[in-house]
Amino acid sequence: MRVPARAVAAIVLALTVAGISVASSAASASSSPATSSSRLHPRTRICQVDAWKWTGRGQYILYNDVLELSDHECVSNVGDQANFRIESSTTPQFAWNAYPNLFAGCQYGNCSRSSPVPLQIDHLTHLSMTLYTRFWHGIGDDATDFWFTKKNPYRSRYHPNGAELMIWLAWRDVPKHGCKPMPHIDHWQWCIETWRASLPNDPKVQWNYIQFRWRGRHRHPSVTQLNILPFIHYAEQLGLMNHTWWASSLDAGFEVITGGVGDGILKYSLDIHLSKTPRRGQ
Repeated sequence: MRVPARAVAAIVLALTVAGISVASSAASASSSPATSSSRLHPRTRICQVDAWKWTGRGQYILYNDVLELSDHECVSNVGDQANFRIESSTTPQFAWNAYPNLFAGCQYGNCSRSSPVPLQIDHLTHLSMTLYTRFWHGIGDDATDFWFTKKNPYRSRYHPNGAELMIWLAWRDVPKHGCKPMPHIDHWQWCIETWRASLPNDPKVQWNYIQFRWRGRHRHPSVTQLNILPFIHYAEQLGLMNHTWWASSLDAGFEVITGGVGDGILKYSLDIHLSKTPRRGQ
């Protein structure tokens, strides 16, 4: 669960980043030395905490999300496509230290430029995800982090208040706690773990935390066109989500506890189809 201990500071910093937008990312990014390879596939390096850049022709944002201000992390991106690699990471404590990620939608006023997200759940007719990852070194998990809020969040600078839906495809040395078996989805076995979460600095900001874990191998490096709607509908059946809520951002990345250098996302893409009118009414 991506709940930074510096949540309030993050909002203030996000406002600053939003004010200077791409300039902030550009200031913290540097291209690799010019070689014949780098000319064809330029590599950008981002080291500043909370720095970001558009990727995939603006469909996604690469976000260097470091959860503790005392930690440091660098990520790189190749060819301005939806990918990244963790280049360096200082994670001195065994804790949730960072969540480098790619997302479609909006976070604290920073929005992808050519994505239908934010969107209302009831307009979704199809949502699938293709995610290819490299998870060799770090302790933590390789997971989505889909955020939902109760009202249209477009360019909102506030934390979502509906639900956080995570799909863990791979993890290492992370306990299961109370992960309970559930019906198969796409012929795969899953378990689910839920609780009521809140911001540490502002307990009034609350949401439903929903974690799905694949019960096969603990390290599954990729999925192609994984159907996300059954996960959303199952959460609705449990009363943890509502079809009138809005998806504010759809993220994929690594929750880093320790290490992680060399891990990364090779490809992230979402296939989204929408109806013009709500499918189930308001």
